[in-house]
Amino acid sequence: LTSPRRLIGILFIVGYYLMIFRPFRGTTSTAGWMTIPFANLPPIQVIDAVFFALFGVMSLLYIMGLTSYRGGHNPADIDVLFCTPVSPKHVLIFRMLRDSLVSLILPLLVMLVSWRSTAGAWESLSRGLNPAAAASSVRLITVSYCLMGLGWVALGYAVSLMANRPGLVFDRMRKGIGLGLIVFLAGLGYAVYSMLIRDLEGKGIIATLNNPWLRGILFLPNAAVKLTLAPITGSVQDALVGLATLAAFIAVCVSLALS
Repeated sequence: LTSPRRLIGILFIVGYYLMIFRPFRGTTSTAGWMTIPFANLPPIQVIDAVFFALFGVMSLLYIMGLTSYRGGHNPADIDVLFCTPVSPKHVLIFRMLRDSLVSLILPLLVMLVSWRSTAGAWESLSRGLNPAAAASSVRLITVSYCLMGLGWVALGYAVSLMANRPGLVFDRMRKGIGLGLIVFLAGLGYAVYSMLIRDLEGKGIIATLNNPWLRGILFLPNAAVKLTLAPITGSVQDALVGLATLAAFIAVCVSLALS
């Protein structure tokens, strides 16, 4: 619990558990009370906002761990994992891919534990939509999350490899990056709180999550949402824009890490 990222991640899991398995009094089902505030809103707007919130929370967890040190393989590990001599760049790429796959464990565990309740909520939210398109969007969640996670992992390696070098300059750089992240997260949290406090009803929550400034700052979750919801919206342009944004972010971050 010494890491803020781990602490907030645990709080998120506990909050999700309480939301799913301990619904408010006076409701008979989890899916019912989850969809009550959004009953009179278009389903696509609600689904868009929910996906953006989920991708946004996962992105913030990645951001909080950008400066954490990521140790490399020692020579003994490399001798076991790689049968022939390989360049450090290949080892780094292997680690980034491995860590991206490992990052899938937490969402998969949450989905397995809460599958019945989540499926009920999804059925209520997607009512009236094309079933085939809705099923395709569910499958694309994993693709979008993997691409987004790979980008954040690569950026994390780039930042940590640069800022965790020995020396006073790099020590100050690491502290500066950490302070900048704290200011960014605090400012973002205050801005979201200020928008939400004005209207805590369904329309207010949806309006906050669809705020152009918020979508612009969290552009990566927004791109993941565009790609995920492309089958439902039927927009090829959204799919291409989302995929291109994720691919460009991955390419830039991998290039920075390898450099």
